[in-house]
Amino acid sequence: MKGIELSAIGLIIIALFSVALMLLLFAGPVSGMASKAFCFVFRVFTGNEAELPVYCQEDICNVRKAKIDARTREEVANNIAAYAIDCYNKKPSPCPKAGTISNCYQLIFTEPLAATETDVTKALEKSRTCVDLPNNLVVDRGSTVSYPGTCGTEDKLIWEAEKGTTIVFVTYELKDNTVVIR
Repeated sequence: MKGIELSAIGLIIIALFSVALMLLLFAGPVSGMASKAFCFVFRVFTGNEAELPVYCQEDICNVRKAKIDARTREEVANNIAAYAIDCYNKKPSPCPKAGTISNCYQLIFTEPLAATETDVTKALEKSRTCVDLPNNLVVDRGSTVSYPGTCGTEDKLIWEAEKGTTIVFVTYELKDNTVVIR
């Protein structure tokens, strides 16, 4: 009988120690590291980003940064168009903290932004990618007007970027299925 009692006490001590260790890891000073390790292991074993717990999905929300050394309006427009097409084609999953917006890229330009939505739409048209990302309406001097060229029949590229800025965000709006340049 004593052997059974000792093994039961041993199991209780191990269980209490395990609970204390779990509390320390997930609620104590090393919780961030432990959570990241758990999320990493979860990704490795499941291989499916969609099944991740919400606190693991925050890692996915980190926007990818790209530094762009474009000197001309055309180079800037070509770069924005390329990143916008990539964002639109990937249709990223939502970031739990951002609601219906999913951040794709943060573009950091070495020169102030001189390109407009019309320039980016011209780049889409020139590269024959309007099939991938149609844009028939553009913002010109504060007003939305029809694009003078031919770039599809939908407005899937929304322009909110300020002229002269050096940082532009390329985001995907899940609700409207559009790419927003901010």
